Amino acid sequence: MKIIRYTINILVILSISFVGKTQSPLFYNQGDIYVASGENVFIQGDFQNATNGQIANYGTLHVSGDWENNNSNNQVFTINNGTVKLIGTNQAIGGSNTTCFYNLSLEGIGIKRLNIHTLITGILHLNDRELATQNNFLTIQGADINAITRTSGYISTEANGLLIRNTNSSAQWLFPMGSALHSLGYRPLIIETVGSAAGTFEVSFQNQNPTSVGYDIQEHQLPICLVNHKYFFTAKRTQGSGATNLKYYYNLQNDGNFSLPTEWTANQWEIVENHSHTVNPSPNLSFFTLSNYSLASPSILTFADSAPANGTPIIYELNNVLYAGQGNTFQWYYNGNSIPNATQISYTPAAEGNYSVYVSTSGECAFMSANYNFSFTGTGIENIDNQSFISIYPNPFLNSITIDVGAVSISEKLKCQLFNSTGKLVKEEMIEFNSGNQQTISVENFSSGLYFIKIFNNQLLINKKLIKL
Repeated sequence: MKIIRYTINILVILSISFVGKTQSPLFYNQGDIYVASGENVFIQGDFQNATNGQIANYGTLHVSGDWENNNSNNQVFTINNGTVKLIGTNQAIGGSNTTCFYNLSLEGIGIKRLNIHTLITGILHLNDRELATQNNFLTIQGADINAITRTSGYISTEANGLLIRNTNSSAQWLFPMGSALHSLGYRPLIIETVGSAAGTFEVSFQNQNPTSVGYDIQEHQLPICLVNHKYFFTAKRTQGSGATNLKYYYNLQNDGNFSLPTEWTANQWEIVENHSHTVNPSPNLSFFTLSNYSLASPSILTFADSAPANGTPIIYELNNVLYAGQGNTFQWYYNGNSIPNATQISYTPAAEGNYSVYVSTSGECAFMSANYNFSFTGTGIENIDNQSFISIYPNPFLNSITIDVGAVSISEKLKCQLFNSTGKLVKEEMIEFNSGNQQTISVENFSSGLYFIKIFNNQLLINKKLIKL
């Protein structure tokens, strides 16, 4: 039985149980709890709110495990002026009923996920964490321009996931979208309300090829030559009226050298005419501003180019096969040399090295892609994992990396080495797990880019590719 440390003022408790579980203890609430202003409650494990459980919260709850609400009245908090801090690793918010938080702060490490629609009436503090809504809705109920704060964190969504914000004034409302998938990172959208400012807006960020969900990037209006194949935004106004100004962002180096904002109409991508373009060198984000833009139901937005320059990054990899993001005709190259008969949209490499593809697209455009450095997954430096019980997260990382050996007992020290993309050793230290199953390595001074991590003793244990945002 683990001991849970907490400071709490309790008026009435019907039943509070601390139940041991295989991985973490459980704080099981089926009574009434009062947390006074300034008080802190530390829950070292999961929090589960039962059918009759409820909390009058003026203070702060620090939770290291998952949060689960099963209250049949669809509430946890009877007084909702306090804060919940998620301080653990890879935590989830779920249960059979929605939780309405006041202030929610994402801390610790790992990704925080929504397994159910979730509401926030106060402030969402993303800090440096990813909040993955998956296919659920995250609703910021209060119309406060500062209701979402962040340092480097962001909100990711899947196909049906949404970030919903209410507005009440003429201002710029941030939707801090992004995704760790394919190491993309932060890609925000800002809606500036003008005129009649009160309203409700829904935004999602889809980190996938628009073609895969019916928005064919080969179907476009001239002078569009190439449409972004990596991701797109959706934006919709569900309450209120009036035009808006809208900004949405991309990374010049990682995403492509775009020159046109584009939206999906009935059957093709078309240019958004009334716009301006601000270009910033990577890692700063570039963006388009759409003036007096009327949101559709919803608007489907991404980026395009009328004359792609050589070096546009359109190659992606899946299961050791390279694919061109788009094009009508193709010619693949290896280390600058043409590969005979490699003229399809995909190519299966026979060796590691730099690959590029020369493509032509509709509209009589043609260009050479950026080089893609290929290494074999599972056999080269890309990803060797002889000990699957070892987890390394988060990936991409920001200021630290956690080495987690799960339930396995390791009594001897392991050597950890980090290499940059050129193979130079940039950090080395010995790690041991005598006092727990996790060790954290500081990497806050690393520059953004590709790294490789090796962990071993007298034999290779694990060798993985990591991305620093």
